[in-house]
Amino acid sequence: MSYKKAQKAIDALWDEGVISNDTIEKWGEEHMRTPYHYETNRP
Repeated sequence: MSYKKAQKAIDALWDEGVISNDTIEKWGEEHMRTPYHYETNRP
């Protein structure tokens, strides 16, 4: 997805009230990490 397409999608969500400043603040406080799953029986 290009930057312009992403920006249009974000602007649409903002205009529809789906996201707001509060939403963005909550995203900034989240600790989102990719869970790592290690195999227990590795050779």
